[in-house]
Amino acid sequence: MKIVDVDHPFYRPLWRRVVLVVALGVWTAIETFVFRDSTWMIITGALFVYAALLFLVRWPHGSEKADGTKD
Repeated sequence: MKIVDVDHPFYRPLWRRVVLVVALGVWTAIETFVFRDSTWMIITGALFVYAALLFLVRWPHGSEKADGTKD
């Protein structure tokens, strides 16, 4: 079962994937350093790691331009 459909056109541009991962990283940092809520630290941290792995490390598609078109 897929949690996120990486074939969806929304995720093709690199900048959208980077913004998503950065937003989750900022959310994790806020939960860690400001609120210090261990439950949300674990949840947001896991989402951050999963998104970084899925959208940046193991991205299944070839090189793409910023607008989502292939080179």
